[in-house]
Amino acid sequence: IQRRNFVRVSCTEEILYTANEYITNSVSFSKDLKAVGDEIAKYMKPGFMVDLSAGGMKITCDEDIKEGKRIILEFVMNQRRIQLWGTVMHRELMVKPSGIKYDYGVRFDHITEKMQELIVNHVFLLMRKSTKR
Repeated sequence: IQRRNFVRVSCTEEILYTANEYITNSVSFSKDLKAVGDEIAKYMKPGFMVDLSAGGMKITCDEDIKEGKRIILEFVMNQRRIQLWGTVMHRELMVKPSGIKYDYGVRFDHITEKMQELIVNHVFLLMRKSTKR
C-alpha cells in the first residue's frame, strides 16, 4: 500500500536552509522567497538533501530543529536555484563518530503547481539515471 502522495527518489545534494525564527517570522508574509533572497542569505546553513518528492524532502544537518517548525530551503535543480518554505514533519537523531546528525522529513508549504511539476520531472529524471547504472 502506497502511503505517500508523491513518488520519492533518493539523492545526495547539498542544500541551504534556515530555521532561524527571526528570519522565518520576518519574511513569513512572502510566498515568493526570491523577493527576500538577499535578506535571508546570511542566515542560511549547509545541509544535505537525502531524498526528494514533489511534496517534500528528507534533509540531514547538524542543527536540532523541533517538529512543526517552519524552515526555508534552498537547493539547485536543473541549474536553477529553488527556494521553498517547508515544515518539519518528523525528525530522527543519529549519533556518529563525527558527531550528532539530524534527519528531518520536511513538507513543502505554499508550493505552486508549476513548481511541483518541475520537481516531479526532476524526480523521474533522477529515477531514470539510477536505473541506467
